[in-house]
Amino acid sequence: MARMPLWTAVIPTYGEVGVGLTKNCLESLRHSTERREIIVVDDGSGGEVQGKLAALCQQHSAKLVACSDNVGFARACNEGIKVSNGHVVVLVNNDTLQINKTLDDLANFALFSGAATVGCKLLYEDFSVQHAGVCYIPGKPHGHWDHIGRFASRWEPSVCRIRKGLCTGAMLAINRNTLDTVGLLDERYGMAVEDIDYQIRCIETGLRPFYCGIIEAFHYEGKTRGNTISQKRKYKKWLKAEQDGMELFFDRWKGADFMQFTMV
Repeated sequence: MARMPLWTAVIPTYGEVGVGLTKNCLESLRHSTERREIIVVDDGSGGEVQGKLAALCQQHSAKLVACSDNVGFARACNEGIKVSNGHVVVLVNNDTLQINKTLDDLANFALFSGAATVGCKLLYEDFSVQHAGVCYIPGKPHGHWDHIGRFASRWEPSVCRIRKGLCTGAMLAINRNTLDTVGLLDERYGMAVEDIDYQIRCIETGLRPFYCGIIEAFHYEGKTRGNTISQKRKYKKWLKAEQDGMELFFDRWKGADFMQFTMV
């Protein structure tokens, strides 16, 4: 009888630019455990792009889930999660690359610690820190979320810790028990904060999200639609989805003490 994979990677992608990013991402997963499952979810790019992705998936022994419409990040992830078989599901942005065996380490940490979710240290191309957890920044009208340790040195002690706390969904391991208890991502979030919403839902059920700063990966942030506001404004549909998601989030969690979820 075949054993369950240690982990399933769910990799959402969109558009022609996503083909090259997904190729590099898949290449970085090749040297992981053989007990792996990889699911690429195309978010409605159309036939030509999906044909290229199908060829990539065949080359890398991955499954392709082809959405007929552009359904958004949360639903694209859910479509992959629904057909996953791993003990741990890892949401993987296609603009990330493993360092050593990142997904093996994330999955083992999740399983042996019982953590609901586990995020890791993410690095820019110059090895400075892109993400060492997520923190809430108070402000008007409702504040915003940002990354802990952004631009810090890779070996700064504060970013190398293991602690309870929220992490980005760019590379986030979710324990199978968490999925059975909490369910899927909320598909009302077309883009942005669906990952934060999910981890707060975990905390509500008594489960704990963790950040593990001794596990690392690269994250080439913003390769699909840019990093700056001016770049993002070119994609009006996505920008609106992001703004709508933020409004939904702060309305849903109105009155919550977000500072309690930030443990630096």
